[in-house]
Amino acid sequence: MAFLSDVGREFLANQPDEPGFTQKQHDDLMKQLQHFESSSRREAMAEMAAIDGRSTDALINEAIDEWLARHSKSYWQREAEILEHLKAIKALKFQS
Repeated sequence: MAFLSDVGREFLANQPDEPGFTQKQHDDLMKQLQHFESSSRREAMAEMAAIDGRSTDALINEAIDEWLARHSKSYWQREAEILEHLKAIKALKFQS
């Protein structure tokens, strides 16, 4: 905008913003997006189940088990770190 005159910059700065979505329009759009994402996931799972020869439920259960295994390890690691920090804080507190 360096090439615009002061009058041009002032004119552009005073232009009203385009109206956005109303809350209802926003909520409706979010519902449509969630429905689309959900149906896309279901279709992908059905396709994978057909390729793998197992049921969709079996694939979902396997995915849940893998997610839990990955996250439980990180949870226990974080808990161990927190306990280690707590011991260090208590040791420092008792030294004072």
